[in-house]
Amino acid sequence: MDLQGKKVIVFGGAGFIGYNLCNALWARGAEVTVFDRSVVPTRKDMRCIQGDFFDDEQLKRAVQGQDMLVHAICTINPGLSITDYMRGYEKDFVQSARLCDLAYQSGKRLLFLSSGGTVYAGKRTPLQEDDPKEPINHYGSLKLCVEDMMQAFIHAGADFRIARIANAYGPGQDYRKGVGFIDAAIKKALNHEPIEIWGDGSIVRDYIYIDDICHMLCDVLAYDGTDRIMNIGTGKGVSQHEIIEMLRQCLGDVDVRYLSARSIDRQNLVLDTARYKHHFAFRPRSIRCGLNAYMAWLQHCSSPNTM
Repeated sequence: MDLQGKKVIVFGGAGFIGYNLCNALWARGAEVTVFDRSVVPTRKDMRCIQGDFFDDEQLKRAVQGQDMLVHAICTINPGLSITDYMRGYEKDFVQSARLCDLAYQSGKRLLFLSSGGTVYAGKRTPLQEDDPKEPINHYGSLKLCVEDMMQAFIHAGADFRIARIANAYGPGQDYRKGVGFIDAAIKKALNHEPIEIWGDGSIVRDYIYIDDICHMLCDVLAYDGTDRIMNIGTGKGVSQHEIIEMLRQCLGDVDVRYLSARSIDRQNLVLDTARYKHHFAFRPRSIRCGLNAYMAWLQHCSSPNTM
């Protein structure tokens, strides 16, 4: 399916991934609506709705007239989910079910942005879409709860898609919100501040540049085939030690401080992207190219920590 002229609303369109995705959808020719509680300035030809996702009437009105819906809202992250998990279950899960019901009843396509790093059991790597699921934190559990609920709608004929996204980084991210090792490492290195690592630095993740994520998400949203779940990543793992070494090669010596390992962090999480590759020609950039692109972008900013 071509996205040209399609009316697409992004719930959470002012967030890190949501904002970048809105721009990517616009570049594909979609008529984009940004829905968020605090809408940030965007392209003049994008419609913006400053609203409350958890208000049923506002949600119903926002869905009307749209062709496709993107669900990019989550009020907790892996760190916050240690203590604030009930908010996720009581609010996020319930309202996600309402959005799914609205999409199903009106026959609209819905794309849910799930997590590739927290829903899997992590017994082997790279992780395929059909591998066992075993969240070890409530953030991953919440994402999987929404996925399972969506599967019931899919079984009933709903036109739903699920994207399990690897570790994102790039313009627009703010590690101070609790997520983003690369974002924190680059910004602290540029500001000559110590980089904190939970554990010994051997943790491996599948890091993917935000522009590449958004390209892949647009592909999945436009996809008309039968695969309803797709991993969004590079398929290659990189350790925190390797990230630090790459930064040292570019920026000179950086200060690293090691903290106690966290129970919410698995050791090795890399996504298998064979399913996506089977359908699409696009390939995400390497970690080194991504780091260089992000550092170049940040170095044009007056203060890296403000971006």
